[in-house]
Amino acid sequence: MKLDHLFTGSQSEPYFAIADEKEKLLLKVRASEVSQIPLSYFQVYTPEDRKSIAIEPMSSTGNAFFTANSGLCRLHAGERVFGEFVIELKGL
Repeated sequence: MKLDHLFTGSQSEPYFAIADEKEKLLLKVRASEVSQIPLSYFQVYTPEDRKSIAIEPMSSTGNAFFTANSGLCRLHAGERVFGEFVIELKGL
């Protein structure tokens, strides 16, 4: 499968996962417990040769200013927040 899509996770459990049944592996990218902003959107891309995959956790949609409920949050001058994500590779 070739991917170039934006996926949405839930606010309560934001993650993106891909299972490889043949190799019995699960790749999971998720927001960490200490992340101050929800990372519930995932931009996923695979190139034509499918030898790699890019998974980019995001705090909002790519078109956030023009999409309702897109995940934007307002920051005040001097305010800082951070997002952190975890990459897990597990056996099935």
